[in-house]
Amino acid sequence: MIGLELGSVWSRLGAEVTVVEFLDRILPGTDAEVAKQFQRMLEKQGFHFHLGHKVTKVEKTKSDLSVSIAPSGGGGTSILSADVVLVLSDGGRSRMGLDWTRLALRRIMAES
Repeated sequence: MIGLELGSVWSRLGAEVTVVEFLDRILPGTDAEVAKQFQRMLEKQGFHFHLGHKVTKVEKTKSDLSVSIAPSGGGGTSILSADVVLVLSDGGRSRMGLDWTRLALRRIMAES
């Protein structure tokens, strides 16, 4: 949830946001219909989703970052290009008792 909120802020500031989610849906642990409607709302804001995928590697190139993603269950790798990568992973419960969502967020800053 925190990554989606941060992505929403950056999207409103003009960044292109792509979410790479290990699970087959966003917001696990919430009502499936609520999560589906929330995803549709984010897609209307310009979010791109790669559900059922995992980030396998991030490499710095001369001009940007190369983000390798693959299906969670195995399969071929795809490459995304990004200026900045924000990674939030499920590390269990935080000290405050919050569940962190498995999420890798990629954003590309809009050209000025």
